[in-house]
Amino acid sequence: MSALDVAITRKVYPARAETREHLALSDLAFSVKEGETVCILGPSGCGKTTLLNLIAGLDGDYAGRITLAPGIEDHLAYVFQTPRLLPWRTVRQNIGLAIDDADSGPASVSDLIAAVGLEAFADAYPGQLSLGMQRRAALARAFARDPRILLMDEPFVSLDDAAAERLRALLVRILAERPTTVLFVTHDRREAAKLANRILILSDPPATLAGDVPVKLSRAARADPARIEAFCRRHLPVIMPEADRGDLVNGKTKP
Repeated sequence: MSALDVAITRKVYPARAETREHLALSDLAFSVKEGETVCILGPSGCGKTTLLNLIAGLDGDYAGRITLAPGIEDHLAYVFQTPRLLPWRTVRQNIGLAIDDADSGPASVSDLIAAVGLEAFADAYPGQLSLGMQRRAALARAFARDPRILLMDEPFVSLDDAAAERLRALLVRILAERPTTVLFVTHDRREAAKLANRILILSDPPATLAGDVPVKLSRAARADPARIEAFCRRHLPVIMPEADRGDLVNGKTKP
């Protein structure tokens, strides 16, 4: 069963005082099954964040149709590029804000804080945390909504390789314990290959679907950098400016 069906005909940003009209998305269609982890891969500025904002309902100005399965709309969580924690609230309070039932809140919050390894910082404020810790808190806050669909917009960007790898492993572990449909935006081919069941490749704007690549790698293969690199070379294009790469054909490059 589909958790999400997307059929966007056009998404246009109108002209402003100093900018021309921009066609961001055009004839973009795909579906996501319940329980899938789908990564959206594409060059910088191709419309990946725009797409997530449309799915989340943060922007309704587009032509087309976005359909969530019954009941999912009330259980949607969004992890942004920046953690967006309230600086005047502690980690515990930030996570608690996402839980509607005050009676079950404290126990649920404690479980989530433990799941992301922030027990020692539960009463710390965001300004007292490293960026990696803030991202862990944001991840816990997203799961506090008990999401059936989780949107993630490059949530590990700007972290060093070791910190990003720890958070990827944390995400995989949480998803194993709390199965969720995930739509994960990234520009990192290796990250996509490590995390996804499928990879959707967007073209340069106006973005359309340039490739739909299944990822059938075992857990052992996903932990092996050489096998991840081999998968990327074989199945995924190099994400770089249009003038510097070949055309996309079925998710691969042609010379």
